[in-house]
Amino acid sequence: MFIRFKERPSEEIFDFVEAKWSEFSPENAPFMITSLDKEFAKLYRTEKQSQTILVFFTVIAILVSVLGFLGLATYVAMQRTKEVGIRKVYGSSEESIIYMLTVNLLKWVVFACIIAVPVSWIYLENWLENFAFRINLRADIFLLASFLALAVGFVSVIFQAWSAAVTNPVNSLKQE
Repeated sequence: MFIRFKERPSEEIFDFVEAKWSEFSPENAPFMITSLDKEFAKLYRTEKQSQTILVFFTVIAILVSVLGFLGLATYVAMQRTKEVGIRKVYGSSEESIIYMLTVNLLKWVVFACIIAVPVSWIYLENWLENFAFRINLRADIFLLASFLALAVGFVSVIFQAWSAAVTNPVNSLKQE
């Protein structure tokens, strides 16, 4: 039996309902009371646990990817030290060197987004089919995620590209 209350029920109301239950219940069925909120909470407990685990591993994955991308940017800048020095000697601006180093690395982020968006869309559509009440996936969520990935990639690369662009070309050519 479901009972809807306009206000938060008190003990008197529960006692009244229990008395009526025992009066009308066949064969004195046991009286157990619970709220619908608690029942829904039980149903979605696994989703809450999955959410916690997913958020934790997402943060770890983002940190690892930023560190990896920073390492890749450092490696590329070190490999291209001679090229950057020669470009600066021939009059290339710092902005063009930063642009050159940044674009070469950010194209990998764009490539990853091109692969990740359809895969995640399909996975989420299949996962959401299991729910009676569900949301419809919108493209703006995936565009925002792709933009954030590009922004994180840009921030992690720009510092390395800037440090490579402002170094003295004489020092970089001596090193090589």
